[in-house]
Amino acid sequence: MQHLTRSELKLLNATRVHGPIARAQLSEATDMSQTKVFNLTRRLIGKGLIMEEAGESTGGRKPTLLRISSGIRYTIGIDLGTQNLRAVIVDTAGNILAQAVERHPLRSRRTLPFDCLTKIADEARSQTNLSKDEISGLSVGITGIVDEKSG
Repeated sequence: MQHLTRSELKLLNATRVHGPIARAQLSEATDMSQTKVFNLTRRLIGKGLIMEEAGESTGGRKPTLLRISSGIRYTIGIDLGTQNLRAVIVDTAGNILAQAVERHPLRSRRTLPFDCLTKIADEARSQTNLSKDEISGLSVGITGIVDEKSG
């Protein structure tokens, strides 16, 4: 995984949230100078994390807009809902590539075995042609209050 500076992460996140976006707008959104934004975006383009595209013209030349590159990295997100397990695979641009849902196999989520999580993740991954090595992140979410003392 490539190391990113705080400024690069800030710019990447602003591009993700507001994109496609022009460099001048990124400068405003991040409180960075236009020179700094230009240099950082050039580095992020070089790393393949963002890309340029032509925007719609409003009378002059078409603006150059930036957006997050899709298909660079992939993440699995697992939601332990109140009744279902849900897994999704997303790319860096937030595009959902696959989704799998199944009912909880057990009455209590407290005793949900780890292999249920890997099974639903593998089910979602099987809908794509991604290998396990191409998955760079995993996130698991669960609703409810957690009592740290009693578990």
